Amino acid sequence: KKKQIFKGKGILNCSISSSIFDLLIKHKIPTHYIKKINENSILAKKVEIIPIEVVLRNIAYGSLCKQTNIVPGTKLKQPLIDLYYKNDNLNDPLITSERIFLLDFIQPEELQVVKEITHNINNILKDFFLRLNLTLVDFKLEFGRDSSGKIILADEFSPDNCRLWDRNSKNGKIESLDKDRFRN
Repeated sequence: KKKQIFKGKGILNCSISSSIFDLLIKHKIPTHYIKKINENSILAKKVEIIPIEVVLRNIAYGSLCKQTNIVPGTKLKQPLIDLYYKNDNLNDPLITSERIFLLDFIQPEELQVVKEITHNINNILKDFFLRLNLTLVDFKLEFGRDSSGKIILADEFSPDNCRLWDRNSKNGKIESLDKDRFRN
């Protein structure tokens, strides 16, 4: 909810997002991304955004800990996918699959595709960030339908929509390399 302007942030996010999309495309993940045009612009396929934010969590932190009694920093037994209704007027509430189907945003088989793609992205990015000595704690994705109706990854992937922790931090203290540096 905090808003702040940081010089060069858009350029950095564009560069990171472009690199991540290039990596995902190499691993056959369907995306809207075509190419980076310049330091702060990308060319992307037009998509109809599905009004669902998909959050995958590898480690408990943030809202999961506020809504449960799970201790922040707890490694989850398996990745958890939470779905949020993308609606600013309602403050993007956590939403069930049944409510998603009631609102007719997406069909059950399409939601299953979204979840499978999300898990595949998690596997790719966990390994990628591990090689950079970073832990991928969690991330948010958005999906859309391309002109043929195919479900594809859209939006961005940057430190604005994920949590990355430095694996080289000292004294067991969490050192965030993402949006939490600003929040905290």
